Amino acid sequence: MVLPSAILLPLYLYPSASAPWTNLYNSLTAHPNTQFDVVINPDSGPELVSPGNSALSDYVAAVSKLRTYPNVNIFGYVHTSYGDASLQPALLSNISRYATWNTYTPANISLDGIFFDEAPSAYDTSIYTNLQTATALARSSDLRRVIFNAGAVADTQYFALADYIIMYEGAYANFDAGAIGALAQAVRANSSVVVYDFTLAEADQKTFVDQLVGMGLGSFDITTTGSYSELSALWAAFTQQVSSAVGVK
Repeated sequence: MVLPSAILLPLYLYPSASAPWTNLYNSLTAHPNTQFDVVINPDSGPELVSPGNSALSDYVAAVSKLRTYPNVNIFGYVHTSYGDASLQPALLSNISRYATWNTYTPANISLDGIFFDEAPSAYDTSIYTNLQTATALARSSDLRRVIFNAGAVADTQYFALADYIIMYEGAYANFDAGAIGALAQAVRANSSVVVYDFTLAEADQKTFVDQLVGMGLGSFDITTTGSYSELSALWAAFTQQVSSAVGVK
């Protein structure tokens, strides 16, 4: 049985032959009872998300392999520009394009949901309505799981639209455990944090992992890098530490 907390991995690394997702595959194999929520980002929006496009052949190969692991949920990246109404047509189009991945017959590259980057934290009625339309389209297109990346503590009304909300995205040096710990337990269970620029030792990372799991977060990521286009230097240790902290292999 897969147990929380899950590992949330923004995987913006292009799966080329020279830089495949091998380390991720290895971790999925090593920790079969740990849940991995993986966000793929073919084109930062995207534009080229039709799997029949030759430019995405590497993604078809990589995602079809990723799809063979039962302990992974795969999310397609879209950006919302904080609910900007002028981008709503493009946002809906991008979601519809991702939906074609679930009906692609040459390979199983189906996605589980959509990752909405640049989601708002403050409540706004018009923005809420725009995102309500977008998330309804995703779920009706069999992209049933939704993550909002607010990057900061968000108004809890948005949980009516999202399964998980990223309540912190930022450098380790700026992480405020008190702000996350102050959230109600039920809110923390559906909250995520993404912490980058982790500069301490592996043992310190374990302490931090234990702290985040102890908070009852739904998912989180810790990376030594400042970019999501490469895996953390402590990736293997991180996956082991999360698995140990949640009490599974």
